[in-house]
Amino acid sequence: MDLSQRKKNILKAVVSENIKTAEPVSSSELAREYLKDVSSATIRNELAALEEMGYLVQPHTSSGRVPTLQGFKKYIEELMPEQKLSQAESAKIKSEIASRINNISEIVESTAEIISNASNYASIVSFGVSDSAEIEKLMIMPITERQALVVVVTDIGTIKETIETSGMDEGELGSAEKFISERLVGKTLGDAITLAESMPDEIKKYQLLFEAVIEAISEKAESETNRVVVKGREKLLDYPEFQDTEKFKQTLKTLGDKSKLKDIIDDDSELEISIKIGSENEDGMENSSVVTAKYKVGGKVAGTASVVGPVRMDYARVISILKDVTKNLENNIND
Repeated sequence: MDLSQRKKNILKAVVSENIKTAEPVSSSELAREYLKDVSSATIRNELAALEEMGYLVQPHTSSGRVPTLQGFKKYIEELMPEQKLSQAESAKIKSEIASRINNISEIVESTAEIISNASNYASIVSFGVSDSAEIEKLMIMPITERQALVVVVTDIGTIKETIETSGMDEGELGSAEKFISERLVGKTLGDAITLAESMPDEIKKYQLLFEAVIEAISEKAESETNRVVVKGREKLLDYPEFQDTEKFKQTLKTLGDKSKLKDIIDDDSELEISIKIGSENEDGMENSSVVTAKYKVGGKVAGTASVVGPVRMDYARVISILKDVTKNLENNIND
């Protein structure tokens, strides 16, 4: 629905003030702080019109207005100003990420903590070797007489797993490594897994070992290499929306449920930043918004960084934080 410029200015002012105060916004506040050249009577009429359109709601007859989910969406899509972090804030994020990246586990933990501290909201960070990762190298190294370590190096990350070798000696393992590498290197993890489902006769000699390698790839790509960390859940208590004990417990329960975290941060769109508001989220997150940014390694999406906060979160600042963090994360991991 198209809005006049005045209605846009008023809706933008109501959302901005509500983000700051968490309180209903009155016409007198708008006239005093945002729209000094518009009379209170005109503002009241426009507020009533915006309420009728579904962008605002009046919690009590004597109170001001607060944005609805539709109002917040309109603000995010059309009215939200672009915001950049200060040079000092950007430098701090860059320094912290550069100094704390040594391995994948540390990347996820540290990034989640950095985002939560910078935004003062909860954060979720994931990293995963996806099916689209391309296998660059495969090694099979004997550990004991019946066990070997499989190392699969991809363009996104590395998979390591111990497999059974059925008593193959070092020479046989070397031949098997060469044979399997010739068929898997250059393929994606997804292609490798599919190949195992249609096993050609030529690899019957190495069938058990081949199946063990594929199983290791499949399991690791699904588990250890897909790490998800949540930080800063306690920060949500700083906001009145989470003062309701039962609502906060439900949010904590949802954020603590590993099976639901993937659904919270999943987004199939090609957007750099995606935003889920209120009821668009999973059960237990209806009073929250989730802003998610994707980051890439070797040109492929390797994970996501998300911020969880109240529906009236400071979206402009959150987006600027996520852009800064993901840019620095990509630079450091790729380097």
